[in-house]
Amino acid sequence: MRKNNSVEKKIEKIKKSNQSLNQFYSSEQKQEEVKAKHRKSITDTEMEIFEHLKNHTKKVLKKQ
Repeated sequence: MRKNNSVEKKIEKIKKSNQSLNQFYSSEQKQEEVKAKHRKSITDTEMEIFEHLKNHTKKVLKKQ
């Protein structure tokens, strides 16, 4: 039982010692990451719109 308890203590110690990677980024790197996420969300939205229009066009062409 003691051994199991020591393993749990080691795990807790490791968790406390881990630091967020954001602390190591410069402000320029943080801004670039935000811009990249924004670009990705815009691209995803554009792809959804494109797929919707493509499917709608297929439906319209089938009716004719």
